[in-house]
Amino acid sequence: MPEIDNLDLLDPLRKVPFLSMLQTQDLYLINDICSFKVFEGSSNIFIGSDFSDGLYILLAGKVEIYLNKKSFFEKKVLKVINPGDFFGEIGLIDGLPRSASARTTEKSKLLFLPKLAFDTTLKYNARISEAVFNHLVKIVLELPKFQIKNQKIKTMLENNLLEPNLETFKTLCWAIRENNKNIYVS
Repeated sequence: MPEIDNLDLLDPLRKVPFLSMLQTQDLYLINDICSFKVFEGSSNIFIGSDFSDGLYILLAGKVEIYLNKKSFFEKKVLKVINPGDFFGEIGLIDGLPRSASARTTEKSKLLFLPKLAFDTTLKYNARISEAVFNHLVKIVLELPKFQIKNQKIKTMLENNLLEPNLETFKTLCWAIRENNKNIYVS
């Protein structure tokens, strides 16, 4: 497994859409609250319905995101995570239980951004808060199976007229989770 130093970590952070537009000083702030986690092959990182503790960026190895089918031993793989990819971004923001499970398929090294530290960062750093908000609005407006029926709310979203705060973030995350349920259940 390759060695990774702190200078190399800004690039993986930049691959996370809501962090990609941040200034370098903000990325260093995010980097400072991250830690490394190493998992052996065939290890659970988390199970669906676990408490959402943060965001993971895969630095080396491979991870599967999956749903358990009717039998615990049957699973539906939703996505394969490769180095540079990330997962857990919605749980990082809304703190709701995981909607899927994550398991390594080989020894893996991950960069972990913890939810509690990230919440504090959002509260005190307007640039980071704004970047997260803009990303969530973009996702909600592009959801394929989710319709915003209230024209006033849709207009507010399209024109960035909503307050970028934790409650708004949670509402936007709810919309994303509802859309994902409709897609992955079928």
